[in-house]
Amino acid sequence: ATALENTADGVAQVGALDAVALQVGVYFGDAGKALGETVDDGDVSPGTSCMADLSKVKGKRVAFTSESSTSGYLFPALQLIEAGIDPVNDITPIFTGGHDAAVVAVYNGDADIGVSYDDARRTLRKEKLDVGDKVIVFNITSEVPNDVIAASSLLPDSLQTAIYNSIAAFLDTEEGEAAWDEAYGWTSIRPAVDSDFDVVRAAAEALGITEPLG
Repeated sequence: ATALENTADGVAQVGALDAVALQVGVYFGDAGKALGETVDDGDVSPGTSCMADLSKVKGKRVAFTSESSTSGYLFPALQLIEAGIDPVNDITPIFTGGHDAAVVAVYNGDADIGVSYDDARRTLRKEKLDVGDKVIVFNITSEVPNDVIAASSLLPDSLQTAIYNSIAAFLDTEEGEAAWDEAYGWTSIRPAVDSDFDVVRAAAEALGITEPLG
């Protein structure tokens, strides 16, 4: 995984070990966009990030999304466990119900730390122009499979393919990319394979979640 950081010389791509997470208004490099291309006009804070030890999380109020969310709970909780922090007893967990809400909880001071997909601050940048300065990214988990669009197996293969192709074609347009980016943070898609979700199953097993995840 890679992330982007603002530097005096522009935007640089950095490796996972040095990841400082994405900045408001900047596309992720893997999305195929030119690095540093902005997502909208206006006076938007470029965002702030730093690296900090996860031990700082202990004793804090942490805003999660929901217990079934991969990026909003499963992977962050697993990361805390691996750092020797109990995600139930060593912090005060707050389940906000959504990624935007987790960011807002930190923005408003209702939580000390929040977790979300990368980068949920972008969805708030138009109404809270300083969200990139008030909500500072300080850590990033390993890669998490993104949302999927699922079709019933009862549908003919030709129709399933047509659905995928129509979405991919729309995403390939400027209008389509803007719409999907605004709604889900997507800028491209590819067909999923079952092994993509092995990391999610492993995380669920490590957290003692017995509900089948597929």
